[in-house]
Amino acid sequence: MPIEIWYRMHIPEYFLDKENYEDAVIALLDKTFGSLQARRGDPLLQEPDFVTANGGLEVAFVSSNEKDSHFAKDFCDGCYVPGRQHNRQLQHIIHELECKKKKSYRVQPVSVAVFCMLELFSWADGCEFRKSRDAFLARIRERYGEVFHTVYLIVPTLDQSWMVFDVMQSKSETIRPVEEEVNFPFYLQLRLDMHT
Repeated sequence: MPIEIWYRMHIPEYFLDKENYEDAVIALLDKTFGSLQARRGDPLLQEPDFVTANGGLEVAFVSSNEKDSHFAKDFCDGCYVPGRQHNRQLQHIIHELECKKKKSYRVQPVSVAVFCMLELFSWADGCEFRKSRDAFLARIRERYGEVFHTVYLIVPTLDQSWMVFDVMQSKSETIRPVEEEVNFPFYLQLRLDMHT
C-alpha cells in the first residue's frame, strides 16, 4: 500500500547564503557535540571553511533540486513517498564528498559536515530503511575513512528536528534547534495519505 507524506519546509530568510548556512551548521554541531572552538578559515591560506581546535571543517550543502516542490516565500510544500528516489538522493551526498576529497588544505585533519536538504526522513523512524541507512554509512566510513577525520551528516526529520550523524564514530543525535539559538530550516508533516 503506497504512502504519501505531505510536508511543509520552512527556510529562514537568507539561510541559503553560503556564510549563513555554514554558521548555522557550526552552531548546530556545537550544540550537538560540544564546543568546536571554530573560527572561519582563510581560503588564501588554503584553509577549509572553518579551523577548529582539532583541525579543519568543510561545510557542504546538498539538495536534490527536485521540481515537485512548490515555494511560497520562505515555505515549501512537498510530497514524500518512502523509498522513492532514495538511492538518487544518496548519490548527491557521495558527489559532494568526492568534490571535497579533491581539495587540499594546509590544516589537517579535515572533517566534512554535509547539510542534507534531502527527503531522507525514513532515516529517523529507524524501521524499514535502517538497514540501507547503516549500509550507506558503512560505505562512507570505508570509502572516506582515510581521507576525512570524520563526516557529519545532518539529515531532516518531519517533526522539526534534525538527525546529526558522526559517521566515523558511528554516533548520532537528534536535535531540535531552538530558533533563537540556531536559525535553522525545519520540516513538518502536514498529512499522511495511504493508497490502496
